[in-house]
Amino acid sequence: MRHADRVERTCEFDTTDPLLSLVAAGLGFAVTTPMCLWQSRHFASQLRMVPFEVLRARGGPYSPLSRTFYLSFREGELGSLPKDIEGLTRVAMSGRIAPEMEKVLGLPREMMFKPAG
Repeated sequence: MRHADRVERTCEFDTTDPLLSLVAAGLGFAVTTPMCLWQSRHFASQLRMVPFEVLRARGGPYSPLSRTFYLSFREGELGSLPKDIEGLTRVAMSGRIAPEMEKVLGLPREMMFKPAG
């Protein structure tokens, strides 16, 4: 029997704080995203964060994971607002949020944010 076959799911959460509070208290582990870690960054000093890429499965590394966010809108509505939101989000993420996340979470920025394109 493989180790993963013996892992029993005992809790499931829709929000980050309860999940990471249990992990910080030493009551298990969690699989989550950098953005969820950032949302509950007050637990960061009590957690050990390990990217999937450093773990091994079946003798090799896990494939890099990614997540894509979409801004959806109807064509011809809202004028330039959707494009403005996209631009402001990119500036905020790359100029302020990404450096802070890198510092607080200790994860390389390129692991958390992939440039569009």
